[in-house]
Amino acid sequence: MNPEDEPSEAPKTKDEIFASVRAMRDNAPFEPFEIVTVAGRSYPIPTPDHLDVPAFGRTVVVLGDLGIVALLHASQISDLVRINPRKRKKTA
Repeated sequence: MNPEDEPSEAPKTKDEIFASVRAMRDNAPFEPFEIVTVAGRSYPIPTPDHLDVPAFGRTVVVLGDLGIVALLHASQISDLVRINPRKRKKTA
């Protein structure tokens, strides 16, 4: 397993989670990542345009190419995992 594929150390408070989401979105150069919920669902964030982090509140908006995919409160987020863009799925 590559270090990029390992779950990051999850922040503990809602404020830390929200700050981490914002920091990963604003990272330059941007690195794709996934938001993992406490229910185990993953939401890929391939570009900064796929995530809206309002200035106020603790809800992030995950966007797909056709619109809103999910509204996630910081309490629903369990982890942020970097996606290795060079890793490709094998095709049969």
